[in-house]
Amino acid sequence: MFGKLNYMLTLSVIGPKLAERRKQLGMSQELIARRSLIGRTTLATLETGNLGEMGFSKLNRVLSVLNMELKLQEKRSARPTLEDLLEDEGDD
Repeated sequence: MFGKLNYMLTLSVIGPKLAERRKQLGMSQELIARRSLIGRTTLATLETGNLGEMGFSKLNRVLSVLNMELKLQEKRSARPTLEDLLEDEGDD
């Protein structure tokens, strides 16, 4: 549904994805905000990608209400490393 992202996540990227999920669940901004213990206008600003900063605990509460989570993983290089190229050459 959301797929893997190959770029740094920012609130401007996360917000619209949260809005998409909220709509899929048929939930209102008011309900999500109330359950997340944040203001509805804060959630609306987040969903439009215009919220500059938000504490992790607040974001985590919103994610939890939407049954979502953030995952940490090692950053992969968009370009192959020398080792990758040498491995590919050895496979020929």
